[in-house]
Amino acid sequence: MKMRSVFVGLASGAALALSAVSASADGSYRGGAVVAPYNWSGLYVGVNAGYGWGDADWQGPAAFFGVNTFSTDPRGGLVGGHIGVLHQWGNIVAGVEVSYDAAWLRDTVVGPVVAPVPFPDDRFKTEINDLLLVVGRLGYATNNFLLYGKGGFASSNVELSGRSGAPIAGVTFNKDERLTGWTAGAGVEFMLSRNLIVGVEYNYVRLDNEPFDMRSGGAIVGIPLFVNLDDVRIQTVMARLSYKFGGDRAAPLK
Repeated sequence: MKMRSVFVGLASGAALALSAVSASADGSYRGGAVVAPYNWSGLYVGVNAGYGWGDADWQGPAAFFGVNTFSTDPRGGLVGGHIGVLHQWGNIVAGVEVSYDAAWLRDTVVGPVVAPVPFPDDRFKTEINDLLLVVGRLGYATNNFLLYGKGGFASSNVELSGRSGAPIAGVTFNKDERLTGWTAGAGVEFMLSRNLIVGVEYNYVRLDNEPFDMRSGGAIVGIPLFVNLDDVRIQTVMARLSYKFGGDRAAPLK
């Protein structure tokens, strides 16, 4: 009886030790509790907000308000949301995402900054009103930490408005166009739970050149006038909060 008890005790101890080693090897046994590895696969939705700054270079006919070329540096806040889907293969995570933000990036240049003569009081304002991104994501995950890069399509509504000063004061115009281009960026995310994710990311956006036909944009209707937007570059830093649907186990991570 005594030998049988010893044998049973040894067998039980060996089974527990084997179970602990096996659980530790796949990352599912920590501090005496079973914990499944984090899984980045699935559909997710969320909100994002942050700060952006840009650079917009304009060219116009010299006869118009005395303008030839001028630059603006719009900057301000953005807030919006995103939806995407990810799939995980071991440590590799890839997917696609669509995000849209309302934007309040603004800058105004006045007088001598634009044209010292003949109209020193002219005002020109550039506004970036929104930002749409459709991107692919590729990253490397270690349990609940994800480092990723992204790139794809970008679109933004850009508006130019102005008002003339003396001696022909009060002539106004405004015109907006939806511009398209590309974006690239990178970010980090941290999974607080099986479903809740926080992160921060950087985006660089480059939009194509576009002529603005001001005849349909304000008080100077009928005059053959085009102002060319030579280049738009936008940079943003965004904080993110996402909810991922599903919380299934993933393959063990290293």
